[in-house]
Amino acid sequence: MIKNCKVRFMTVYFPTFQVASTFWLCLLIGTTQSVFAQSQTDARTTANSATNLFLSNYCSACHTGEFAEGEFIFSESLPIEWNQPKKVEHWEQVHMMVSRKLMPYPDSEQPTEAERAQFLSWLDHKLIQHGRLGGTVLRRLSRREYANTIRTVFGLQQFEVSNNFPPDSTYQGFDNHGHSLFTAPSHLDALVTNAVSVADRIYPQPAAVTQPTITSLCADDLVISYSSAFRIDGTMRLASSGSSYVRNATWPSRFEASAKGVYRVRVKAEAINSEQGHLPEIRLGTMRNNVSVDEEAGLKSFSAKGIQDVDFEVTLDEGQTISLLYANGVFRYDNKKALTDFLTIFLAKHPKIAAAWDRIGQPARGGSGWKQVQQEIKKGNLPVEDYVTGSAKLEKLVKRLSEKNVNTGETLVYRFFQEGPAIAIHEVVIDGPIKTMPSASQIQQQQDRKKWFQQLTLAAESPTTKARMQILLTKLFRRPATKDEVRRYSNLLQQETARTASDAEGWHLALRTALISPSFLYRNIGDETQISQHHLASQLAYFLTSGPPDDTLMSLANSKQLSDPRILKQQVQRLISDDFAEDFSQQWLHLSALKSLMPDPRLIANFKTTHRDSMLLEVTKTFHHVLKNNLPVTDLIAPDFVFTNATLGADIYQLDGFKNDKKDRKGGEWVKVAVDRMGHHGGLICMAAVTTATANGVDTQPVLRGVWMLENILGTPPPEPPDAVPALTPDTSAAITVKERLAAHMSEATCASCHAEIDPMGFVLENFDPVGRWRTHYPVYETIQNNDKLQVVRKDGLIVDANGVLPDGTPLSSISDMKSWLIKHPEHFACCISEKLMTYATGRKLSYRERSIIRKIVLKQMKADDGQQLLFRDLLIDLIASEVFLTP
Repeated sequence: MIKNCKVRFMTVYFPTFQVASTFWLCLLIGTTQSVFAQSQTDARTTANSATNLFLSNYCSACHTGEFAEGEFIFSESLPIEWNQPKKVEHWEQVHMMVSRKLMPYPDSEQPTEAERAQFLSWLDHKLIQHGRLGGTVLRRLSRREYANTIRTVFGLQQFEVSNNFPPDSTYQGFDNHGHSLFTAPSHLDALVTNAVSVADRIYPQPAAVTQPTITSLCADDLVISYSSAFRIDGTMRLASSGSSYVRNATWPSRFEASAKGVYRVRVKAEAINSEQGHLPEIRLGTMRNNVSVDEEAGLKSFSAKGIQDVDFEVTLDEGQTISLLYANGVFRYDNKKALTDFLTIFLAKHPKIAAAWDRIGQPARGGSGWKQVQQEIKKGNLPVEDYVTGSAKLEKLVKRLSEKNVNTGETLVYRFFQEGPAIAIHEVVIDGPIKTMPSASQIQQQQDRKKWFQQLTLAAESPTTKARMQILLTKLFRRPATKDEVRRYSNLLQQETARTASDAEGWHLALRTALISPSFLYRNIGDETQISQHHLASQLAYFLTSGPPDDTLMSLANSKQLSDPRILKQQVQRLISDDFAEDFSQQWLHLSALKSLMPDPRLIANFKTTHRDSMLLEVTKTFHHVLKNNLPVTDLIAPDFVFTNATLGADIYQLDGFKNDKKDRKGGEWVKVAVDRMGHHGGLICMAAVTTATANGVDTQPVLRGVWMLENILGTPPPEPPDAVPALTPDTSAAITVKERLAAHMSEATCASCHAEIDPMGFVLENFDPVGRWRTHYPVYETIQNNDKLQVVRKDGLIVDANGVLPDGTPLSSISDMKSWLIKHPEHFACCISEKLMTYATGRKLSYRERSIIRKIVLKQMKADDGQQLLFRDLLIDLIASEVFLTP
């Protein structure tokens, strides 16, 4: 099956050019990771006597024999095989468990501090000695990087990958990790689809000649949206006017323009019970995907007598259709004041409708509601005298109906459908295109092509095919194309040009072939032991911009200057961008859950996309501000400022200047507001994006939040929980606290050791509700009767208990205590974010040796800054200059 897939990929799509077929076959079989992974030095050692004694006394009871726990088995008779990566990872796990006192279990015999320190010192030395440095497996462009590369190289800013491109798997939340970026047959199909799509944009195929057609549409071929129209006697009736075409107009269900051009439209229409002197007006609009695009495409009046033809000419883009609106109907409900004025006169003239409607109270919406009103009128015995002009009952009814203008309008409009004034559409005939013109997409293609050819012409030393091919391949491969590559692609182009008699067809094939080449799709091809200049340019660019290296980076790589520490520092400072702040921070902090989460409306009414976008943008703005201005890395934890806008400042944070004063809000503008560093505003762990993404939309999840804190703030994720551990279910009645529900869970020794780390971190965030607002009590919801309506009321329940004790004995009672501890021990967060940065940058799981290098960088900067500042940009520059980043 794999072989057939490879053959299909190479011969069906590109029969004249076999591109690195051996490579693709290896890739599909899955051998490339072993081919390109850095080899380990063969090393076997036995533990010393002190180590053996430690393992025998404190580990062997659980980790020997057939039923040894986990994957780690200890035996004094076996050597330690440091040349096996899996074994090294096991010993890294041992170091983590012993150093954090998760092992031995609390109810087991414990080593002395001296024994523990001696064992960890021995293991630390061995892990550094035998640990891997580098070794990122063959890594293709992620879906995000692929799209950014196409946009940057070709200037196609609106380019999006095709829907058949599978989503990328992630590691630690990152979508660019080598082990996660496998290439399946479905990826190959998607890559071909996108390659052809890009080539079509740059070298468009000749447009097919569109023949005019005549489309006849009856009432059944016209759309009813909400209560916009109604079919009566084989016609489509329009009765209401208004700015919303979706609620007041109709449009064809089976016509879309086949090409951009001028179309002739004939509407056979009839006025139904028009008032004297009233000339009905039909407004023609254009629509795409049921959304009005142009409300002023045409406006025609016609006589109120008999059936008449109303003719229009309209320009339609490819895929557009028309819409028809009764432009000057007597009834409209999109404006509450206009509806109030209309109802005051109309209901006084028709007191039976007023009395019947008032008796019903709230009829159903739409045609069913109007039937209710009619049935009530038929019953008779209505107090019509109470609804004369100026009466209190009429004024009260009009006010009530106007307040719910949409519900009222969509019900009352059926009266006008039936009795008029209305317009009846008998037939619509569309003829065309009677004149064609370039579509918006075709014009954009011409502009893209012109821009691209200008780039090739300006960059090439000569206008020859090979010179332009050299520039094309260099841009795509992110390194100078070899003479052999230029020759092979140029030959391919010339063969296709000769076959099709079209230079554009030749370039189309060459381009789409280059776009499925491993040299374009993969970032680190080659068995390198030291990073090359062009590999460094790509790694730096994709790290800080999520896109390919620009001309400046390529020029520095060509001249072999990029690895110069001074120049590398300058480039880092130049490339730091909002895109990096957004891409890295949102993946590092696992904020993707926020995009699909919908909070309980009892927590926050009308939670909108603007809330989500504002939450995410706050994270990006804060991260970029701290990095760009080289502020202390701890300003990501406890800054003296917050970036906020009206949405966050009023609805979530309730900050002074925003709270309870909507007229002073500044719309979507962002402002920097001063806050107390140790307060509950400001810093990642207090941000609504984080506290919302680590909840479930209904209740907080202190265990999940605690795990998130350990993994993303301290860099010490807990081990995987034992199998069959039940999840805690929310208690919406707030009858007991989460701590009480965890009590039984904590009675197990295997659970207690991990929860001693997890729980204090999670409970210290309990004052933040599931949407990030500060609270002092758990909510209790009661349903009460209020003016004939059921209303949900929130009341304070149990007091939020944020108390806890950190493993080092530090007591916590509030988020301020947590911030204070992190500021006093900045190395924890600094090491964590540094490891996350290097994992994202290198696309590999860091080894113990690499993490040790990173820790030394952090401690060195702490020493230089007297242990306080840890300036973020300086730290990033040191990390990029380290052998962790510079080893492939």
